[in-house]
Amino acid sequence: MKCFTHSQSDAVGACKYCLKGVCTACAKDTGIGIVCSPECHEQVKLLKAMMDRNKQAFPIAAKSHFRNAILLSLFGVLFAAFGIMERSDSFTFRFFLSFAAIMVIGAVFSFLIARKFAKSSRT
Repeated sequence: MKCFTHSQSDAVGACKYCLKGVCTACAKDTGIGIVCSPECHEQVKLLKAMMDRNKQAFPIAAKSHFRNAILLSLFGVLFAAFGIMERSDSFTFRFFLSFAAIMVIGAVFSFLIARKFAKSSRT
């Protein structure tokens, strides 16, 4: 591969942002990769900052989903209790028990997602 700017020179690497070939004269090491220009250097810094923020967001997302699972479970228990108290009315009984089932299913899904986020944040 040849340098994008100097077509007579062999490339020593590719720009981390635009993937253009760069020679030793054009290459600028950023510590996280080689870039070809100040514009690409700025973009690589922004991408690195975004990836660092995402790594910090995974544990927060896991905790949020765990809290949601607990809240949905409590709502499920509450709706089930209301359904049991309203056994005399068939429609209300089924309505509350249906909502209780929906809340419990939502809690299970939220818990599974929380475990997935927690597992991803550890690796």
